[in-house]
Formats: sequence, C-alpha cells, structure tokens
Amino acid sequence: MKTKEKVQDKTKEKKKEKKKEKEKVKDKEKSKDKNKKEKVTPKDKEKDKEKEKDKQKVTIREKEKEKMFLQEKSKEKEMDKIPQKEKHALKDQTQYKDIEKQKVKEIREKKGREEGVKKDKQSQKEKYFEKKDEKENKKHHDKDIEQEIKKEKEKHKEKEKISIIEKDKHSASSQSIQTQVSDTPHSYSKSTDSNKKH
Repeated sequence: MKTKEKVQDKTKEKKKEKKKEKEKVKDKEKSKDKNKKEKVTPKDKEKDKEKEKDKQKVTIREKEKEKMFLQEKSKEKEMDKIPQKEKHALKDQTQYKDIEKQKVKEIREKKGREEGVKKDKQSQKEKYFEKKDEKENKKHHDKDIEQEIKKEKEKHKEKEKISIIEKDKHSASSQSIQTQVSDTPHSYSKSTDSNKKH
C-alpha cells in the first residue's frame, strides 16, 4: 500500500511539474507576443498596410472575375432565349466587331512601328549631322591652330631677320670707328712732317 501511495505521489508531483512547465512556456509566449506588439516599428506598419492593400487588390480581382463570369453566364442565358436565325446574325455581328477591333489594333501597331522607325531615322540623322558638325568644327579648329603656328613662325623669322640686321649694323659701325681711328694718326703724322720741312 505504501509503495502504491508513493508511486501515486510521484506521478502527481510529475504532473504538477509538467503543468508548471506548460504554464511557464505559455507565460514566455505571452511575453514574446507582448514584446512583439511593443516593438512594432513604422516600417512594420507600412508592410502591414501594403499586405492589406495586396489582399484588397486580390479580392477586387476575384470580384471582377466573378462579375465577368456572371455576365458571360447571363449572356449565354439570353442567347438561349433568342431564336436560331437571330443567334447566327448576332454571332456574325460579334465576329465582325472582333475583326474590326483586330484591324484597328493592327493599324495602331503599324502606325506605332512607323513612328518608331521615323523617330529612329530622325535621331540617326541628327547624330550624323552632329558628328559632321563636330568634324567640321575640328577641321576649323585645326586650321586655326595651323594658322596661329604659321603666324608665330613668321613672327619668329621676322625677329631673327631684325636681330641679324641689327648685328650687321653694329658690326659695320664698329668697323667704321676702327677705320677712323686708324686713319687719324697717319694724317696727323703727315702734317707734323710737313711742318718740320717748313
């Protein structure tokens, strides 16, 4: 009996411990949830809003699909009420409308393509002329540079000529001074000699 009671007590204790552990886990989860709620940032709020918007979009799409489906069904019902001859006529009309729509679509697409081609050609032309202008400008610029270089060379030549002339003048004047100096003593000596003779 005593052993049975002991076993029962042990199992009761174990059950109590398990209960306590469960409660602890629950408390932890509750605190986590609380923390999560407290830690909600503006970004999280925005994300939630976006999610909500996406959900609404999905529901709107589904509603639209449903609407379309119901419209199709109602059309079919109406068509069932119409006699066979009129049905064929309506079918022809809808086919004609579809063909017209297709034609309009094709014309628009063609126009769009043509406009695109035109724009491409225009841009190509503009690019070509821009390149041409750039080349022309470069040519003119190069010519201007060449002319400037020529002018500089000519100026340099003129300067060299002037310097040579100046040198020649200087050397000629120095030579004439030397000849004058060399001439004067002879005449002086001659005059003294003549004086002596007298």
